[in-house]
Amino acid sequence: MRRIDRYVLHEKIASGGMASVYLGQMVEENGLLRTVAIKRLHPHVVEMTGAHAMFMDEARLSARVRHPNIVATLAAAQHGHELLLVMEYVHGVSLSFLESRAREAEARMPLPIVSTILVNVLEGLQAAHDATDEGGEPLFIVHRDVSPQNVIVGEDGRSRVLDFGIAKAAVRLQTTREGRVKGKLRYMAPEQVLNDAVSSRTDVYGAAVVLWELLTGQRLFDAASEGAIVAKVLEGVVIAPSRFAREVRPELEAIVLRGLSRNPEERFPSCGEMASALRAVLPPAEQHVVAEYVREHAGHLLRDRAALIAQIEGAGPDGSLRAVASPVVNEAAGTLTVHAPRAQTPLFEPTPVARKPKRGRTVAIASAAVLGMAGLSTFALRARTVSPEPSPPAPSVASAAASAPVLVASSAHAAPPEPAPPPLAPDAEAPKAKAVRPPPSASAPPRVRPSASASAPPRPDKSENCDPMFIVGADGIRRVKPECL
Repeated sequence: MRRIDRYVLHEKIASGGMASVYLGQMVEENGLLRTVAIKRLHPHVVEMTGAHAMFMDEARLSARVRHPNIVATLAAAQHGHELLLVMEYVHGVSLSFLESRAREAEARMPLPIVSTILVNVLEGLQAAHDATDEGGEPLFIVHRDVSPQNVIVGEDGRSRVLDFGIAKAAVRLQTTREGRVKGKLRYMAPEQVLNDAVSSRTDVYGAAVVLWELLTGQRLFDAASEGAIVAKVLEGVVIAPSRFAREVRPELEAIVLRGLSRNPEERFPSCGEMASALRAVLPPAEQHVVAEYVREHAGHLLRDRAALIAQIEGAGPDGSLRAVASPVVNEAAGTLTVHAPRAQTPLFEPTPVARKPKRGRTVAIASAAVLGMAGLSTFALRARTVSPEPSPPAPSVASAAASAPVLVASSAHAAPPEPAPPPLAPDAEAPKAKAVRPPPSASAPPRVRPSASASAPPRPDKSENCDPMFIVGADGIRRVKPECL
């Protein structure tokens, strides 16, 4: 963002050989900001002799033309070495952009849409040709640069002509230096290339070149050098458009070839008459049909630019603009480039704003708490599983003889179970260690002591066989010897 006098330049939306066009704002008398398009001359153009006078002439001439098919000029300003032309902002794209999209898709615009665009252009040019001064005297304005780069097709389906910067009028304050040729060569009429007198028929020729290219999807005069292009223009050899597009009927082809006549007297006498002839031969499409075509082929560009305008016109509470991607159309090449978002400078001093806690953060905290509780529950369950259960009351000798349970060393704070040592040899002495109750799944089945009535060998003396009093089974578990109970 850059502030120049009372104009704020935001993002570049188009670029040409002489100037770049920015989406900007104009501070009006009442302090309100109005969204506009600001043309800013390139530094090398500003340094040209007479650039300032030429720029002021453009503003003077454009301000005299008021028509729906012409982009209105609102103001012109000089600030230091900066030259700015402020125009109304039209939400749309250049005709060159739509033309390049069709060429990339190896397709051509539908004929009714071509008719609508050209009729709008011709009617806008006719309004410029009819413009008068404050006293009603004709200004004899000639655009002299009718080309796809200077036609904006709006999202509303209406086409508008812009850039009268090289227009020539009888009352303009500065004149073109002798020998200087202005305009885009491939759209220039032969008399303009030869620096002869120009008239409204010169703009008829430029519009006919645009019409030929839209119908065929080709360049009418294309060559590797400017000199070769000039030679083709002066030769005046034009291939019939039906050679490239069979759908072009003879009546439509006749209109195109008449507009491209090398002799100005053989062309249509005015842009208005050419528009009437085109409308009669090729009925234009409805405006909403053109609007749909624009959205189909340039919708992504228009949406990005609309988002940028929303950011500009509705700055945040702190008065700053959020960074957005900026699509830039190169008018000379008919290409689109999307620049990476960059930080914007606040238009006003930021104002502290109380912020409410975000819902996402609250949900994250609650989720962490739930997970923490689940972790504690899991830890408690594990502790309960590995901790020994309280030992039952000591059994009597008779009941112990009947069930022979595994002994467990009880204590107030039982230690976790130790891994079982490997089995000992029969004559090996078992180490002195605390007995630990194994997990329930590993418990040995209870031993049943024979009843007293059954015949059994006499019990050995405990003093002889109960040292040690444990035996280690094949499963690695220590058990008390039955005779030691």
